[in-house]
Amino acid sequence: MLAKSGLTRKLIREGKCCFSLYCSPYASRSSTENIYFMKNLKRFKGYHYVHDPDVAAQIASTIKKESDNVDTMLEVNPGIGVMSAELAKLYNKLILVENKQVYLSTLQKLQETYKNIEFAENKTDYFLFESPRSFLYLRPPDVLNLVPKAQSSADIAANIFFIVPPHLDRLFAKTITHSAMAMEGIFSHGRLNWFAMVPDRFLRRLNFKKSTYSLKLKFEIELFMELKTLMELEFDSVYPKFSKTSSSSGDKTYLIKLTPKPNSDQILSSQDIEVYRLFAKQMLRNPDKRIIPRMEEFFPNCGIYLINAGFDMMQRFQDLKAEEFLNLYKSLPNLPDYQYSLWKQFLISEGFS
Repeated sequence: MLAKSGLTRKLIREGKCCFSLYCSPYASRSSTENIYFMKNLKRFKGYHYVHDPDVAAQIASTIKKESDNVDTMLEVNPGIGVMSAELAKLYNKLILVENKQVYLSTLQKLQETYKNIEFAENKTDYFLFESPRSFLYLRPPDVLNLVPKAQSSADIAANIFFIVPPHLDRLFAKTITHSAMAMEGIFSHGRLNWFAMVPDRFLRRLNFKKSTYSLKLKFEIELFMELKTLMELEFDSVYPKFSKTSSSSGDKTYLIKLTPKPNSDQILSSQDIEVYRLFAKQMLRNPDKRIIPRMEEFFPNCGIYLINAGFDMMQRFQDLKAEEFLNLYKSLPNLPDYQYSLWKQFLISEGFS
């Protein structure tokens, strides 16, 4: 748990922030990110929804073109319903999941105009990750019962539109990749087209290969999901200003599409997923390290095998593609003396056979 500073305690007393922001699951945020968060608190504390009808129409039209002919849309935390009105014009079924009571009356009036709108009661704001367990992991029947189940692993079950607040992009990425890899929670209904408005930091992270977190995330997304950037917009053109000082100084926000690959459930078994994450955590601790010397620490005498497999002594983990890293993981049982390696002993200590 992160220590509460004097500024943090002052903000809590004034009701400007909640201490849960500094507890698990937010404890993984770096000190630099926390400083960034505190400096931008006025911008982050507001509720994020699309407020401009013209921008909403552009976003909705772009989403519709990328929906793969799936006519069910689930919109999460729609706010005042500007985006909802545009989506309702384009989809046969629009499911709204709203946690804030203050917006419900406005959304209910919208339902009088658009009869294809349905509500899913959501007493806990899973999508904003106020709980350590998000909606992606839970299976609230009041939401899932409204979402059609895919007939096959290749079918798209539904589309989802969601805005990722700037301070939660890291947690969002971790949650959605883990759920998609294991096909858990809402992904148990099948593949979903996930349309998300994300801050520019989300995409910058995917291109920063010297960070352990960024490289792990990049590999997971490339292996299990298809990522497509659909739109680039000015931050303040999309979201309302919550105060005179909340201008984002030209920051960008992006509309992306994330969809699990058709064979994502066949890439790794459920147990292999956990072991793969452990392997990635250990090997990518320093992405700038050379592959063979690092592997020798866990698998003595593996160097010759890796050289014969196409690796060279100067190659680093950050030079690998996601598929190459996966193949390296899958080749572990073939390494010399694997059963007596430090890695095998580590797995046994972690409860894996």
